[in-house]
Amino acid sequence: MKDNIFKHIQEIGRGSYATVFKSKMLIDYPPLKINDIIAVKQIATYNITDKEQLNHIEKEINLMKTLDHENILKLYYDERNTMYYSLVMEYCEGDLFHYMKSMQKGIEEHILKDFLVQITNGLQCLNDKGIVHRDLKPHNILTKINGEKITLKIADFGLARIIQENDMANTMCGSPIYMAPEVLLHGPYTSAVDMWSLGVIIYEILVQKTPFSAAKTQGDLINEIKKLGSTPVSLPPDVDVSPLLRDLVPKLLTVDPSKRMTLKQLVEHPFLRKKESLPAPSIHTIPLRTGQRFSFSFFEGKRSNDDLLTEAIESSKIIETLFSQCQNASDTLLFDVITLICEFLVDFLREYIDNGGSNSELRMSAIEMIKDFQSEGEDLATAELEPYNVSAIEFLFEQGIQNAIEAAEAEKEGTNQFAQVKYKRSLCLLSPIAFIIECNEMVQNVRSLYSQIALRLINLGNL
Repeated sequence: MKDNIFKHIQEIGRGSYATVFKSKMLIDYPPLKINDIIAVKQIATYNITDKEQLNHIEKEINLMKTLDHENILKLYYDERNTMYYSLVMEYCEGDLFHYMKSMQKGIEEHILKDFLVQITNGLQCLNDKGIVHRDLKPHNILTKINGEKITLKIADFGLARIIQENDMANTMCGSPIYMAPEVLLHGPYTSAVDMWSLGVIIYEILVQKTPFSAAKTQGDLINEIKKLGSTPVSLPPDVDVSPLLRDLVPKLLTVDPSKRMTLKQLVEHPFLRKKESLPAPSIHTIPLRTGQRFSFSFFEGKRSNDDLLTEAIESSKIIETLFSQCQNASDTLLFDVITLICEFLVDFLREYIDNGGSNSELRMSAIEMIKDFQSEGEDLATAELEPYNVSAIEFLFEQGIQNAIEAAEAEKEGTNQFAQVKYKRSLCLLSPIAFIIECNEMVQNVRSLYSQIALRLINLGNL
């Protein structure tokens, strides 16, 4: 590779044997394109002291280039001159260590589960290639962020093992705190060492400190581990976690590697395999009321939870088609309608989950709609909104009544198919009012009308 293919932007990491730079591509060099941001790790060749070590490094680099997995840092190219090995790699914005520190209230279990699934997926790929990481720690698990999605990338899985083999200091400045007992004692090791390291990471995420955080030196750490004997490390009793997660940690933090949970067993553990009850998303920009405003309990006995959440989603889609009319009238009205829909969807989603709703596709559909409406609300929130004399509920009531009248006229004329479409549209527009918790005269009238329209649709064979 020629020197003018990329240029360094800034130094982002430095160790005893390598320096990492954030860099930019200057030309198209497939699969990379001009202006792509990359990471370049430069390994000083003077740290490579013998031919055997050199052969190991070159073997590992060649192996790294064959790895192509979403949860493993991608190595694109390598180059060697008299001073350095230069490794051109995928660029990531941060790492798990800094993400953990930024989450002052801790990482929620469903996020931790997602992270564990990603890490185990990456480790399975490494194991398939016969690679044992041996130095798995939060600093070596990089984070790539795309919107709200965080993708974890395992890094430093080959070179760290080779170059640092005999470079274990007596202080706790490095990564011994994450190393398995068999590595600390310089004994033979297998892929079981990565399971111990993963257990330490999970423990640190949940307790916000490592199991042996009081150890000041590597000798102290070894002594603390020896005191355990055959007793595994468990989470403190005051840590609030699910029983499945509490069960998982000591199985990873078992001193005897032959009794430690394997990667295959981890993948099959109920904590990773259970279906997660997704929390309802929060809408930060749009001012939602505190407490619940909408409930489908008024009609719950007639239809399933899936049907009712589906209706809420369909109603939101129909109401969204009216946005152009809201904009013609006032951005204030549009903002109020968006707020109303978000409250409607969030309340229905929460109630759906609380009642044991398990259709993940349906839940995700509702979440995506809420996010879309939130985005529109964010745009409007920065505008100067002029007052408007019609509320969102009044606007939807007018539109719902108009569609019901058109449907009744079509039914009289015998155009039943058009009547069905208009009746269903009317139901969708009236849904937020019919399912509102406040019980005033208007709501009661809308519920009565809602039931009559539903009956008309049943008679027409469409509900």
